[in-house]
Amino acid sequence: MNSPLPNPPPIWGRESQPSHPPTADGGSDSVSTARRVARNSVNPLLAQLLTKAIDTVYGLLVLRLISDKLNGDYAFAVSIWLYASAITNWGLDVLLIRDVARDKAQANRYFSNTLLLRLGLSLLTIVLLALLLIPNPSLLLGTHLENAGYAIAATLLLAVSLLPGALAAACTAVFQAHERMTVPAVVTIITATVKFVIGLGVLALVWVENSYQPTPLMLLALGATPVVINCVTAGILFVWMRRTMLKPHLEFERRFAFGLLLLALPLLLNSLLQNLFFKVDYQILRAEYKQEVLGRYDAAYKFINFFPLITANLTFAIFPLLSRYAADARDGLLRAYTLTLKLLLLIAMPAVAATLLLSVPIIWLFAGDKFLTDSPGALQILILFLPFSFFNGLTQYVLIALNRQRLITVGFVLVAGFNIVANLILIPMFSLYAASWVTVASELVLMIPLYIWTRGELGTMPNLLALAWRPTLAAAIGAAGIWATLALGLPALLAAVVMALLYVTMLFALRTFSAEELALARQVMRRKLGMGLKIED
Repeated sequence: MNSPLPNPPPIWGRESQPSHPPTADGGSDSVSTARRVARNSVNPLLAQLLTKAIDTVYGLLVLRLISDKLNGDYAFAVSIWLYASAITNWGLDVLLIRDVARDKAQANRYFSNTLLLRLGLSLLTIVLLALLLIPNPSLLLGTHLENAGYAIAATLLLAVSLLPGALAAACTAVFQAHERMTVPAVVTIITATVKFVIGLGVLALVWVENSYQPTPLMLLALGATPVVINCVTAGILFVWMRRTMLKPHLEFERRFAFGLLLLALPLLLNSLLQNLFFKVDYQILRAEYKQEVLGRYDAAYKFINFFPLITANLTFAIFPLLSRYAADARDGLLRAYTLTLKLLLLIAMPAVAATLLLSVPIIWLFAGDKFLTDSPGALQILILFLPFSFFNGLTQYVLIALNRQRLITVGFVLVAGFNIVANLILIPMFSLYAASWVTVASELVLMIPLYIWTRGELGTMPNLLALAWRPTLAAAIGAAGIWATLALGLPALLAAVVMALLYVTMLFALRTFSAEELALARQVMRRKLGMGLKIED
C-alpha cells in the first residue's frame, strides 16, 4: 500500500539491535523506539512533503491545462498501470527489506535476484498489455471510445516506465533495509523537480501548439514523462548505492529466485486485491459513463492521494525495527506499533475535519472551475476513509513483520469481493458518489479482520479509543473555528490557519503528549535546526 523510503543522518547512529532490552514497563526501550521512529521519519517525511508539494503544483497545473475528459482518459491509463506495477514488483521489495535488515551480508544476493525478476516481469507485462488493449479497446473502455487510441498509447508508455522503475525500486529497497532512508527521499526531490520542468514544459508546448486548447496529444506527453523520470531516478540511486553501500554483481540463482516469487506471492495478491478495491471503480466508471465523470472523480482522488505518503514514510521507517522486534521482543513491537498509530491519528483527524469544510476551495485550487460540479462532494465522502486507511496501512506491515502476510491476502480477498460487488451494483445508479462511499466502506470492512488477527498474534492491541479521542475532539473544535471564520466571510486560507492554531492548542490542553514524547520532540527539533538535512555517505 505504500511507497519509498529514507535514511538517518550520521548523528543518530544505526544500531543493528535495539539499544536497550525490552522492559516490562516500557521504560528506556520506549524512548529508544520513539527515537528510532523519529530519526527514520523526520528527514524523509520533510523531503517527501517537499516532493509532494512539487507534485501538487504539477498536478494542479496539469488539471488546469487539460480537460476533465482528458483527465478521465489519463486516470484510466494510470489505474491500469497500477495493476502492472503491482505485478512487476511482486512484493519483492518487502522481502528484500525484511531479510537484508536481518542479515546485511545477503544484500547483493537479494538485490540481483529481485532486480532480474522484476525486469523479466516488466517485459512480460508490457507485451501482455499490448496484446490485450490494442485489438480490444472496448474490453476496458466500454462503448465510449473517443480518444481510445491515445489512452491505450499512454497506458503502454506508462508500462515501459516499469523497466527503469525496477532498478530504482531495487536500489531503494537496499537503502531501506540498511535504514539509510534519507537518500531515496532526497532523490525523489531531484526527480520531482525534473518531472516538473520536463513534463510541464512538454505539456505546455503541446497546449500552445494547439492554440491554447486541450488536445489528446497531451495524453502521450503525460505517458512519456514517467519513462524519462524513472531513468533519471534509477541512474542516481544506482550510482549512489555503488559509491556508498553496495557494489552489486549480478547473480541469478534460479531455485532461490523462484522461491522468492513463491514466498512473495501473498504480497503480490495483496497488492492486486488492494488495487482492485481502490481502482476497480475507475474501470467501472470509465465503462459506464463518459470520460469527464471519471475525470471529476479523479480530481477529488488526487487530493486524498497525498495522505498515503505519510503512512508510507512512517510505516517503512519503522518496518526494519518491527521485523527485528517480531522475532523475540513482542512488547517492543507493540510499543512501536502504538506510537506510530498515535502519530497517524494525530494527522488523520484534523485532515478529515478541515477537508469536510473546505472541499470547494480545495478543488478550485487543485483543478479550477470546470471540476466544481461533482468533485467537492466526492472529496467530502472520500476523506472519511483516512483514519481507517492509516490503521490498515500500518497494521498490514505489523503482520508482515510477524510473517503472517497470508492473513492479509484473506482480508483483501474479502474486501475486494465486497468492493467489486458494491461498485457494480451502485455505480450505475449513483455514479461517482457511489464509488466514493464504497471506497470508505471497503477500508472499514478491511479493518475488522486486520484488528482481530493482529490481536491474536500480539495478545492485545493498542487502545484505539484512548489514542483517538483527544485528536478527534481537538479536530472538532478546530473545525468549529473554520466554520466561524467562513461564516464571517473571511478567506478559506485564514480559516485553515485558525483551525491549525486551535487544533495544536487543544492537543496540549488535553495533554495528548506524554513527558517522554515532548522531550523527544524538543530533542529532535534542536538537532534538526542545528544540523539541517544531512545526507549520510
